[in-house]
Amino acid sequence: MPRSLNPNNSKKTGTIQVDTDGLWVIFQHFCLTYDQEKDILYESAIPRFLDLFDYYNIKATFFVVGKDLLYPERLLLLREVVKRGHEIANHSMTHAEGFSFLPYKKKLREIVDAETIIQDKLGVLTKGFRTPSNDVDSDVLNILEDRGYAYDSSIMPTYYGPLLKRLKFSFLEINHKNRYLGRFIYGLAPLAPYHPHKERLWKKGCMGIIELPITTMPWLRLPFHASFTFAAYQMGFGSALFDLGYTLLKKTSCPLNFVFHTNELSDPISNRRIKRQYGLNIALNKKYALCNHMLSVINKDYKIITSLEYTNLLQNSK
Repeated sequence: MPRSLNPNNSKKTGTIQVDTDGLWVIFQHFCLTYDQEKDILYESAIPRFLDLFDYYNIKATFFVVGKDLLYPERLLLLREVVKRGHEIANHSMTHAEGFSFLPYKKKLREIVDAETIIQDKLGVLTKGFRTPSNDVDSDVLNILEDRGYAYDSSIMPTYYGPLLKRLKFSFLEINHKNRYLGRFIYGLAPLAPYHPHKERLWKKGCMGIIELPITTMPWLRLPFHASFTFAAYQMGFGSALFDLGYTLLKKTSCPLNFVFHTNELSDPISNRRIKRQYGLNIALNKKYALCNHMLSVINKDYKIITSLEYTNLLQNSK
């Protein structure tokens, strides 16, 4: 993988993604129901991300759950995302827990239903996908390949997924049958985009679809994207996790695919039923400070484009 896909520019080319998970997704994660039409987490965060991306001249990719398009306020926000030139990608219809354990037909329905409603409501044909909770398997990639998707971005190349899942689920006092954050073997996946093997998706193969792995620390393979940086911040480590990961990244030719979630710029949420979820009740000024720190550092070294544009550059550079 070339160090830069933009050789005439001193900046390297990378991509930033936002998982637009609403408050109902967090409730669902706790095996709870949230069926209110107003979702303060969703509705407060997305305008802030849009304004922050405008400030840094960033075109990002928003991974959208189809169910949210059924709500007028959320639909209006997503139309604004499209209007401002960002990409809309598929994040399943219902953000189902235990995605890899679903029957094949259910996986297909989750992908197709979200794809259909996004096209109907936003006029966008999605070309990128991410499974809920990085719980991906070969079924998913084969479905995406059959449906003409350009890329998947579900693999997080870390050995620590199962351990982090166990620690988090124990702390949150929840239990799900899933592969939250992926399997141990996904730690063997390349750190740079690649064409995956049809059955062993952590290996390079000959599928037409490209896997855009979520950036983890070179050598250590620890996650350091925004969710983990916020968790470390709340534990008292400030921005140290991000700073370490980014320092290591700059010492290599590994590309950047950095991920945010809506709760990282939402109004603070203090609902007692989900109070154990990290990052929800951090003061808004501190959220802004941390997001600004990460984006300002990235913006010095990278020209950020949408994940589909990035995938097309990879295809054209061959």
